[in-house]
Amino acid sequence: MKTPQARENVGTTPQSACTTTLVAWIFRRWLRSPIRGTLLMAIILFLLAVPAQLPAAVIYTPESFSHSVGTGDLGPGTTIFTANLPGSNDLIVNAYSYGGVVPLSNFYQLFCLNSGGYIATDLSESLYYAHSIYVSETWVDTSNGRNSGANISRMPQTGNPGILLRSNPTYIPFYFTDTTDSSTKYGYIALATSVTGSGASAQLNLEVFGYAYDNSGAKIAMGAVPEPSTVLSAALGILGSAAALRCKRTKTACL
Repeated sequence: MKTPQARENVGTTPQSACTTTLVAWIFRRWLRSPIRGTLLMAIILFLLAVPAQLPAAVIYTPESFSHSVGTGDLGPGTTIFTANLPGSNDLIVNAYSYGGVVPLSNFYQLFCLNSGGYIATDLSESLYYAHSIYVSETWVDTSNGRNSGANISRMPQTGNPGILLRSNPTYIPFYFTDTTDSSTKYGYIALATSVTGSGASAQLNLEVFGYAYDNSGAKIAMGAVPEPSTVLSAALGILGSAAALRCKRTKTACL
């Protein structure tokens, strides 16, 4: 007659086994609710998505800024817009008058404050003008020069048509030294210029739609903005479906 073999004791006592069984039973009962089960799934997906999103590489600031200048003299320059960048090297837009071209003209100009900030430039009329590149291109795609300041557009004070007007939108690349960590960061500003009216009533108009930089130090693509996590979006979709199913089963109104 065979003697029953004793099972190996792996450290599980009857009390701990009972506790484990009870916890498992409670967990299964809790998950019987569709909304609870999908909520748990959404939390898991969210936790998986968060590491991929931190830190965000592209930092984008949307703007809805507009400004106009007429044919009157503007003097040496007034700052009308500031793009707040990390550290002390902000990007500003000035409006000023300059008599070094004929006829005397009013300008919009981009300028990087402090050292270490540069704008891609072209040379025209013996002046630096900001160089624009196409959407999805990066700074590495251009071999043009660089300068701490560059004109955007100009309009003669006689009210003649504007010079180097920018289409909507125009992407102008720049880079700057982030004084918080001494790193170089690449960015762009999206803007447009136009001229309305004629003669003494003409106006040079500027619109700024936003600006961005890449926090990782990569050469940012023009028009790049942060993208929401696909996984997180899916998790939110699951939550919505679960809520709808719950409402249908209980026949209660969801407001």
